[in-house]
Amino acid sequence: MSLEGNPLCLVVEDNTNIRIWYHDEQLKKLTEKDDIVSHINTASLVRAMRDIGGVKIKARKYRLQKYSRCFIGSEAVDWIMGYLKTSEAKGVTIGQKLIDNKYIHHVTDDHDFKNEYLFYHFYWDD
Repeated sequence: MSLEGNPLCLVVEDNTNIRIWYHDEQLKKLTEKDDIVSHINTASLVRAMRDIGGVKIKARKYRLQKYSRCFIGSEAVDWIMGYLKTSEAKGVTIGQKLIDNKYIHHVTDDHDFKNEYLFYHFYWDD
């Protein structure tokens, strides 16, 4: 049986993502085609973010205003990048997906998700 014209693929799925590895005949090596953003299980990701080893959730102050049980956007991006082994841009996109799916929000609802020193809450912690 000939496989000519048909790339060899391996699909690896776990609780947080799906990765597709394929053999590119022109490159002569395995490369990763990563579409983690569209395949992410947001509920599982949120559980991991709020668990031990997740993002640092604590009371914080900014301009004399205290915000309880919040985390910092840039720290969340770093955590997402490490946890999912993905890029900064995809980390920000995933953070915005958490806002869009009503898992998190900016503490004063003034910002979308950004890789900056901005405070965010999980809706459960409001």
